[in-house]
Amino acid sequence: MKVLRASVILVLAAALIFGCAERNDPAGPGSSGIRYISQMAAQGIANDIAVANGRVYIADEPYGISIYDVSSPLSPLLLQVIPLPGTNTKASKIAVDPTGRVACVETGSQGQLHFYDLNNGNYLNWRGSGGHEEIDLVYENSELHIYRCDQSETDGFNYEVFANIGTEDSLSFGSLGAPTFFSVYQEIYSLYGFARTDNDIAFISRDARGLAIVDFNVPNSATMIAEINPSGRVRDASLVGDVLCLAAGYDGLITLDVSDPSAPEIMGTLAIQNATDIKWVETSGSLAFLLDDFDGVFAVDLSNPNNPTLMGEVNLSDPSGICIDGDYIYISDRDMGLVVCKITG
Repeated sequence: MKVLRASVILVLAAALIFGCAERNDPAGPGSSGIRYISQMAAQGIANDIAVANGRVYIADEPYGISIYDVSSPLSPLLLQVIPLPGTNTKASKIAVDPTGRVACVETGSQGQLHFYDLNNGNYLNWRGSGGHEEIDLVYENSELHIYRCDQSETDGFNYEVFANIGTEDSLSFGSLGAPTFFSVYQEIYSLYGFARTDNDIAFISRDARGLAIVDFNVPNSATMIAEINPSGRVRDASLVGDVLCLAAGYDGLITLDVSDPSAPEIMGTLAIQNATDIKWVETSGSLAFLLDDFDGVFAVDLSNPNNPTLMGEVNLSDPSGICIDGDYIYISDRDMGLVVCKITG
């Protein structure tokens, strides 16, 4: 595990002595929007995070999938660790479907997505190559829908559907080699995070090349219907109604009107002075939460998307992923493990 910076050691030591008082009053222009609740060390290195049905799932290197009960956010409880298959040692990315039935974790040594039936912990099979930036799973009507995006020009953004050939008590998708539906969007530029609609539209971030808007309900080859290249390095996207929020690296946050996906329009921008490199964004109601690769999480008011405003922040050590469930924000941090914050706006 990497060595903690001296400033982080001081913060953690103070938290133990004074009951985390420093983190309950987040640094920044205000304390609204977000508040630190608790932190729990991971088994190893917390590289990514997912949440479903009151449980948090961490890609925990070198152990596998660490599962936490967060029904009491002040006191997360480690329930189970599902080990990685074979000789794999690095859990780098994780996704869990919203029902908490299927999980997948990417491993660094083999560069594959390994799938598990969380009902019984059974290993299902593997699919795909490595280097994923974002993965999304949905299991419904006896079908597993996989959305995945990576930086390789030979892979890109993939949408795949697999039928359950097992039972509802014990899932099986065979070798995961023959999807009932498959579509892929490829280009020479690196692809990063994405947001998607229920109408089969994906908003795919591609760093310095901006945003590609794609119809992925097209067999074999998805169709780009529009693109836009705002300033900044577009790393991630999150959709709230007809407003798309972009994590734009050093440029902070960009909001777009995507009521007509074929004609996106820039609405507003927000540069964040205390941020170094915004890489992830999640939204909840009229709030956006931006995660910086170095500095922590920032709460932004979206009630006027033409003029997003910074509300508050929580400083972290080495954040690696963020997700939201109800009133709580869960963050994986390679030094701190699992960090729990509460939405207060």
